[in-house]
Amino acid sequence: HASEQETVLRLFELAPPARLAELDLDLAAFTRWTEVAFSLVKLGRTYEPSGDAAKVCVFYATPPVRYRDLPKSAWLEDKLTEWSSFSREPARFIEVPGEHQTVLGKHVAQFQAALRRELETEALGR
Repeated sequence: HASEQETVLRLFELAPPARLAELDLDLAAFTRWTEVAFSLVKLGRTYEPSGDAAKVCVFYATPPVRYRDLPKSAWLEDKLTEWSSFSREPARFIEVPGEHQTVLGKHVAQFQAALRRELETEALGR
């Protein structure tokens, strides 16, 4: 198996040079981004929420890869409704297009519009 450094170097070599230039990523910066990305994956797998908030709003899309076998309705009912236990008011669940891992990528405009609508609704006291 390749070492982590070898893997990162290989990915860097495969990345489109124009995209690396656009993002101002040399090998050192690319390596830092891979470390951040891997840390976020690890955090997502181990995160245990705690505490409570006055209101909770959950935006959801097609389930992430590890829950891919669940239909979206089961993802909402069996997993996401757990967020209600952290809200002093009934939690709101807003469906957005795309897949869990693409919402802030190729579906960011639709997500941003849904978030803006929710913020405006909240500002008006829903």
